[in-house]
This record gives sequence, structure tokens and C-alpha cells, in this order.
Amino acid sequence: MQIRRKKHRSVPGLNMASMPDLIFTVLFFFMIVTHMRNETVKVNLQVPQGTEVTKSSNKFSTINIYIGRNHYGDTQIQVNDRMCSLEQVGALVQNFKANLSEESQENLIVNLRADRNTDMGIVNDIKKELRNAGALTIRYSATEKSPSASK
Repeated sequence: MQIRRKKHRSVPGLNMASMPDLIFTVLFFFMIVTHMRNETVKVNLQVPQGTEVTKSSNKFSTINIYIGRNHYGDTQIQVNDRMCSLEQVGALVQNFKANLSEESQENLIVNLRADRNTDMGIVNDIKKELRNAGALTIRYSATEKSPSASK
């Protein structure tokens, strides 16, 4: 009769050799997927809500125009990263358009992001400036209206 002795078994240590590879893979994934905002919004605005909201796909031939109020309550206009007056909007759009290729100039899109309390006269004046500058495709930005808000 043989007597079996109990062997003391221990849990092997965790191999950490592949951990840096995993960390760098996750880091690169988030660097590629993350969308960074190019411009800093310098005006206060509350974007209106809409029901038919879609995302814009072409970011390279897009101009963002923000219309909002500064901390004094005055209406301000921001074209991409620059604060400007109403008269300067057309010139800034033409300068941006001149730096694009011909194909991108044809596909130029202007995103108009106006505060919900902005006077429509200012919006119409900006639309006239854009028409004079040859920027004819205008998209109005809004946040998607939640289903509970419509009830």
C-alpha cells in the first residue's frame, strides 16, 4: 500500500510581459477614434432643438459660424476661431474658400450655429454675406429633441 503525500500547489505568478502591448494598443485606439474640436467657442449659445437632425460627414471643407452673446449680452459672431463683425464674415469665408482645392470649394458647407434667442435679422444678414461670398450650402445646427420633450 502506497501512501500518497499531499503536494503543496501554488498559483503561478501572472505574466505581465504583454501588459505594455495591451496598454499601447488601447491608447492608439482611443487616439484614432477620438474627435478633437478644432475651435474654441467664445460666445454663449444655446442651440435650438430639432426633430430631423443629421451629422455632417465632411469636416475639412466646413466653416463653422457661431452667433451668440458675450458676457455683456451683446450679439457676437465667430467664424471658426476668429471673432468678427458682420461685415467681415464674407471676407473670412472667401479667404477660407481660397485655401481649398477646387473640388472642396464646390463642396463647401457652412454650419450656422445660432443661439435660440438670436434675432433673425442678424441670421438673414449673415446669409446675405455668405451668398455674396459664394457659400451657398448652409446647414443649421441644432440638438436632437428628446421624445419626452415633445409630450
